[in-house]
Amino acid sequence: MKPRIKRDDLMIIGILIVYTVVNLILAGFHEAWRDESQAWVLVKGSTIPEIFGLCASEGHPVLWFLFLYPFTRLGFSFYHFSYISICLMDVAAALWLKKAPFNMCVRLCVLLSPLFFYYNPVICRVYALLMIIILLICILWKDRHDHPLYYGFLVALLFQTHMLMSGMAIGMTVDMVIEFKEHKSDKKKLAGLLLPLASLILLVAELKQDSSTETFLNVGPGSILGNLRIRHIYDVLYSFAGKFGPVLGWVILAVTLIFLSFLFVCFIKSSEWKKLYMREFLVILCALAVYAGVMFLVRSADHIQIALILWIFLMFICWELKEKEDTGGIHRIVTGFLVAVCILAMPNCLYTDIVYEIREQYSGGEEIASLINEKVPAGSVIVLKNDLFSPSVYAYLCESTNGYYVWDIENVQEYTIHKWGKVKKRELMDAEVPGYIRNDFPDRTDCFFASNKELTDDGLELIASNSSKSKWHEDFYVYHVF
Repeated sequence: MKPRIKRDDLMIIGILIVYTVVNLILAGFHEAWRDESQAWVLVKGSTIPEIFGLCASEGHPVLWFLFLYPFTRLGFSFYHFSYISICLMDVAAALWLKKAPFNMCVRLCVLLSPLFFYYNPVICRVYALLMIIILLICILWKDRHDHPLYYGFLVALLFQTHMLMSGMAIGMTVDMVIEFKEHKSDKKKLAGLLLPLASLILLVAELKQDSSTETFLNVGPGSILGNLRIRHIYDVLYSFAGKFGPVLGWVILAVTLIFLSFLFVCFIKSSEWKKLYMREFLVILCALAVYAGVMFLVRSADHIQIALILWIFLMFICWELKEKEDTGGIHRIVTGFLVAVCILAMPNCLYTDIVYEIREQYSGGEEIASLINEKVPAGSVIVLKNDLFSPSVYAYLCESTNGYYVWDIENVQEYTIHKWGKVKKRELMDAEVPGYIRNDFPDRTDCFFASNKELTDDGLELIASNSSKSKWHEDFYVYHVF
């Protein structure tokens, strides 16, 4: 007799189908943000050793780039880039719905929050991969020391997801060190510990600055001291709260800080809490220390997914507190907190950004690449500056069948990647570019310059534009250079 599918499993399958369909619909309206394009272009134009060498200038560990590598080599279309993160978040959503220790109403509420809905599945960044890794750690946590190799492997991967996750990974590594000191004869525990230690060493090597590499984060004593100002601290808090709405954002931030303060007071005051949750609080303390240090001293939450990393920490501690349920009614407070912040974040945060996504394109790169394909003859030279706007166009131009030769006017070579902090062969203003194009290609009349500036030059003919009055839209103009 065939085993019957449980009712809860059928419900989860149904929810996942709806979740996937809605995200696919939203992905149909989504145009890649410039950092999505940048990651794709970087991987597409680099070998694996070169990718390791570019991590410092990108300010990101290598895992996401290595994950994208086979997609770029197997002909996966950049037009379907969001499908990658949707598939990853489907796995994360399935893990959450099946394994989270909360009732179905709470699980659904969190699934519809910014942590799972729209941002991580539709906007294709490393956060989708990060969600799977952190959920697997949450599932494994209570039995982690029975599976040290598996646990060590997950922590090693966590180091390589995002710099802001390194604090949590360090806390988990310290947890493994403590466990190994208590069981020194266990070779599996030693082997498991070596995995995150090796990953940490690799992370430092990846992000280390040298004379030829300037990190995107621009970290130094001067920048850190300059950030130790009340005004900057307020700006960082505002950058976090502002992602969730002008009023509700501050409410969410206040609720989160009150919740964390409550947990730490309970931990300090209660010997029972110290006995039960010592390792969990060690992890969260390390996670929050690094997160706050980076936010206040290096770089603020300039997009919502960076702000949502704090929620990932909170999801971990809420999960583990709920699983034990050994301390009075704390699990009810934890559940209430999760539901509260999810409900508060939905209206302004999700609604505003989704409506904007549907009504207005962001970068204009896809539209201008389409206009180039339509109006520029096949085999022509397409000239781009090597700036932060260029990957938005180049990623889509790579999909063209018109055989364009894409020229990096500032590095005097065929366009490959945009590298943060790279010293260019020549730094050009947009108005200077037409003259250099004529010098670089004196015998060609089929040169076209894609610029994000409106230019006036007697030797230029505007043939396409996606200019928009939208606040966030990046405008592009395509000029035929005579």
